[in-house]
Amino acid sequence: MFKGSHLLQIGASNIVVIHNHPSGIPLPSRDDFNVIRRIRDAGELLGIPLVDFIVIGCGDFVSFKEKDLLKL
Repeated sequence: MFKGSHLLQIGASNIVVIHNHPSGIPLPSRDDFNVIRRIRDAGELLGIPLVDFIVIGCGDFVSFKEKDLLKL
């Protein structure tokens, strides 16, 4: 669970989120984009940048950083 206070306590300098899709298909969903915006915005308020959001499934993954999707 993403908690800003915990990130500050441990001195986090970056945020990387990795999560799986139970369907096994690692294509980003609308919910993924909604979550990434919220995490990115919270990280900006705390001064801790979101550097990647990775979706995994069935031996494959999609990196939002690699696909240049972090700013959407």
